[in-house]
Amino acid sequence: MEAQTTRGIQFLNAMSRVSWGAIWAGVFVAMFFQLLLGILGLAIGLTVIDIDQQIPATGISIGTGIWLLISTLLSVFLGAFTAGRLAGLSAKYDGILHGVVTLAFLVVLSIFLTTAGISSAVTGAFSLILRASQVPQVQQVLPQGTTIQQQAAQQQPMMTQAQRQQAAQRAQDVATRTAWWTFAIGLLSLIAAMIGGYLGMQSRVNQIIRETA
Repeated sequence: MEAQTTRGIQFLNAMSRVSWGAIWAGVFVAMFFQLLLGILGLAIGLTVIDIDQQIPATGISIGTGIWLLISTLLSVFLGAFTAGRLAGLSAKYDGILHGVVTLAFLVVLSIFLTTAGISSAVTGAFSLILRASQVPQVQQVLPQGTTIQQQAAQQQPMMTQAQRQQAAQRAQDVATRTAWWTFAIGLLSLIAAMIGGYLGMQSRVNQIIRETA
């Protein structure tokens, strides 16, 4: 029995140590669950929120962040588990590496899709601006002889130096928190990918042991 198990594991070790099909399967599984959990979170939020009551923006942002963290980690774990399970390898670190590569492909693909969406939005905005610039503009003149744009500019209060410093400080605080949260989510996603890939690979090894027993 042990000899059969050893031969089965040696056969798996003789295979290619990288299964790109398993990696792509893990990427698509992770993207599917990310989309599914995102829709679920949106549905829960719309169900719980009462439009007649004033809800603080801080509570909404915290709840959204927590759900984003949970859905991201769960999606990455399931994708890495799928990659490790389908890789067909038995070495200790093969499943972990497949999980990490799956996460890397998922991040790169997400960035590409996001960039493509932003590029399309910017292109559409420039097209609208170009069409609008070709339309003759008619300025409405007020009785005092000033245009509406000039009056709005005169009524708009000027920002003081202290207000500009406060705005810059708030922007810096937001950017700092965003950077640290992004790093934390990335680190936790890496851990989830490693654990998922290892458990997926281990489940494959256990199946081989049961079949050859």
